[in-house]
Amino acid sequence: MNDQVVVRGHVPALDGVRGLAILLVFLFHSMNGNIESVGWFSWIATRAVAMGWTGVDLFFVLSGYLITRSLWPGRGAANYYRVFYGRRALRIFPLYYAVLIGVLMVAAWRHAPYSFDTQILFWLNLSNLATAFAPSLIGSLSSFWSLAIEEQFYFIWPSILRHINEKYLVRISITLILIPLGLRNLPTIPHLLMRWPDLVYRLTFFRVDTLAAGALLAFVTLKHPEALRHRATIRAMFWGSGLLYGLLCFAKQPSHLHVVRFGYTLLLVCFTSLVALSLSGSGPLTAIFSNKWLRRMGDYSYCFYLLHIFPIIYLIHRPWIRAAVTSRLHLSVNLVAVLIALAQFGVTFALCALSYHFIEHPLSKLKKHFKFRRSNENVMHA
Repeated sequence: MNDQVVVRGHVPALDGVRGLAILLVFLFHSMNGNIESVGWFSWIATRAVAMGWTGVDLFFVLSGYLITRSLWPGRGAANYYRVFYGRRALRIFPLYYAVLIGVLMVAAWRHAPYSFDTQILFWLNLSNLATAFAPSLIGSLSSFWSLAIEEQFYFIWPSILRHINEKYLVRISITLILIPLGLRNLPTIPHLLMRWPDLVYRLTFFRVDTLAAGALLAFVTLKHPEALRHRATIRAMFWGSGLLYGLLCFAKQPSHLHVVRFGYTLLLVCFTSLVALSLSGSGPLTAIFSNKWLRRMGDYSYCFYLLHIFPIIYLIHRPWIRAAVTSRLHLSVNLVAVLIALAQFGVTFALCALSYHFIEHPLSKLKKHFKFRRSNENVMHA
């Protein structure tokens, strides 16, 4: 077997991992709650779709890894912050604010404008602080909370990488993994969740562990790339944590509290192991995630994440539409749910293809103007 591992440069399989993440999230939002449990297969499908929210955690781990890996070579660059934030702005802001403005304009057109107090946290990428207490504050932007967490991480993490001594960075990452685990197991958490079910799910200090896990993986693989050759151990971590998490979710009476206390950490181990396995130059997972279609989904994932609720699900996926299609065509409720999800997927995919080729890809070419430079102006390629 080829023992080649990839820790620098572009890793195609990671595009496929991102594609898997967005597919999980899409399935959750398009089909969760829309499948009737009428047999063993639909029961399994119901539980499987309900786990689709975990795609967000996979995004977090991947983001922590990629950001840390890309910043590491430029820590000593004179234009360190300009390069990082310039690239991030090109990638994130145009689409983010285009969708935000579109949603607010539609709301105003429908004579239901949102107040400035409601909007401001979305404009400032702090929406998770509000939606932790009121998840449907702006329903068609409900998925923006995870983008807010990533932006908050991007605001702090580059400074930590630049100024903290290298030998302490691993310790900081481990600490950022352990602290949220401890917070999620505080005695007061069950009482808080009874009042605000999304509190732990959306507040940054409860969720930063996944980003820190990705960063830890970056540190380990950059300094000790040979660690990725221990595939048997990594696979055992992946399957072991995944199966334990599956037992939590497929139990006859799954406990939300158990998922909060232990499930998030199991997912962290599972997805960090998955990313680690994908960095290998060979193996079945690398082959799967290097698939062209899955990688294309990874290319479209950011736009897909922004658009898959508004306008697609928000405007198309309504109970009366499902009822009308079911009664007119005499189809089962579950089949109608699948057909509507496929229609949603097709429309969203087409919009994202247009966005990628006419907006995102042209903007990405501007990143050539943001390259790390030492004080003597020698270019450093990240």
